[in-house]
Amino acid sequence: MVLITGLCTYKTYGTYWDEYLQRDMGKMSYNYVFHNDSALKTFMDKDYGVLIELPLYAMEVKLFSNNFNASIEARHLCCFLIFFAGLIFLYTLLLKLKFNSFWAAMGIVMLVLSPRIYGHAFFNSKDIPFMVFYIVTFYTLFLLIEKQNYKFAVLHAFTTALLINVRVTGIIVLPFTFFFLIAFVASNSYKNRQNLEWLYLIKLLLIYIINSTVFVYIFWPFLWENPIDNFITAYSNMSKFRWDNYTYLMGEHIRSIHSPWYYIPKWMAITTPIFYLFTFVASVVMLLMNLFKKRKAFFMDFENLYQCMVLCFLIIPVAVIIVLKSTLYDSWRHVYFIFPFMIVSGLYALSALSSYLKKHAWIIVLITVFFTGYELIKMTASHPYHYVYFNEFPSKKRNQIVQQNDFDYWRVSFKQAYEKILELDHRKVVKITSTMTPAYFNFILMKQNVKDCRLAFVNGDSLADYYITNYRFNPRDHEELNNKKLFSLEYANSEFITVFKLN
Repeated sequence: MVLITGLCTYKTYGTYWDEYLQRDMGKMSYNYVFHNDSALKTFMDKDYGVLIELPLYAMEVKLFSNNFNASIEARHLCCFLIFFAGLIFLYTLLLKLKFNSFWAAMGIVMLVLSPRIYGHAFFNSKDIPFMVFYIVTFYTLFLLIEKQNYKFAVLHAFTTALLINVRVTGIIVLPFTFFFLIAFVASNSYKNRQNLEWLYLIKLLLIYIINSTVFVYIFWPFLWENPIDNFITAYSNMSKFRWDNYTYLMGEHIRSIHSPWYYIPKWMAITTPIFYLFTFVASVVMLLMNLFKKRKAFFMDFENLYQCMVLCFLIIPVAVIIVLKSTLYDSWRHVYFIFPFMIVSGLYALSALSSYLKKHAWIIVLITVFFTGYELIKMTASHPYHYVYFNEFPSKKRNQIVQQNDFDYWRVSFKQAYEKILELDHRKVVKITSTMTPAYFNFILMKQNVKDCRLAFVNGDSLADYYITNYRFNPRDHEELNNKKLFSLEYANSEFITVFKLN
């Protein structure tokens, strides 16, 4: 059902702010690899992971040359298919973690019915693929811990390299691997009163780190000429990303390089379905209670260790970002990769409660189905604007909270605004303008995709019939034009894109 829905709806999403830039990343690496073009060396984003963008650009060259619309739609389809592959891996992982088939399936349902994640699954070629490969690396780490042989060490090294080549911050999986492999091996040795085979463990870790390094180098053209220095440069740039602009949070303009420590937690708190938040909190409380109760015996149980592993994959990246004071902007999309592990953590609570209630487990099942069904209804009603979702907490201040934060910061909704203009205005030529670059990108999409597209993009309000804005950085700008407002697209009674009639 998810696959069919995605295949039927992926064309409804417009192009976003960074789509051209992402394509350029792939283009530079593609030309460097296949045409010996040295332009990559001086390209601003030469150090950005290329695993997704190079193949996407290669596909564009081979299949959709000179057809911008087709190439963009193909990119969006590929992004969704990567997301769908992530669902399969997540389901398999949940079964490995000893969830029954029902709760494993509910984990998939909860991820799909996470409005922001599902919306971004169709166009965000940065954060969604990284999330998927983060799931995959957890899965291969699980296999390595379970099998503890050289074959799975190489497999996990391969997936780690893929993750790093999507985004260099994937390097965080390296210390995770070292810590948890040692922890599980030590726990097993202690429980079975066996000597820890340090030599074999060291060999496994060496095989892992050496192969990870080799695979990262092979898949990342930027590293080929100077692997060590260029990798250090890439890591340094990503830990303190070169985007120094203002972001909008709770009614305040904040420099992205000076984001407060609570930036990510607050964004997650107001844009994650409330039911998911409660299940996550419940799981942490239950885990701590179990730890306090069992103490040393807690770490002898692999199920407990796996739950701790899930929490580490979730919490530590956020903690590192806070400690390093990393550059943050555009909501919490930079850490979307941790979200599946919030769901997995919540599933531990739901599964434990259903087991505790035994004959009355249907109550937990019913509650879960009710809240996920509620999200499904809301997502269906708000399609294709899931990506601007805000939850109902706290309900009394919801409208205020929604109005005081960035909405459609990537300007995807210009596509729907143009479609609405064409519905309302039947003139042969309709002149539109905007100061935002994605407005022009989406105009090109419309001209190539719609047979009767009567739009003409012009520069300057004096020449245009309509002016369009999506309130980037400040939902209250353009108040001087309110008397010329034609229509707005809204979420939670708040405008995220408005069309003003000028002439």
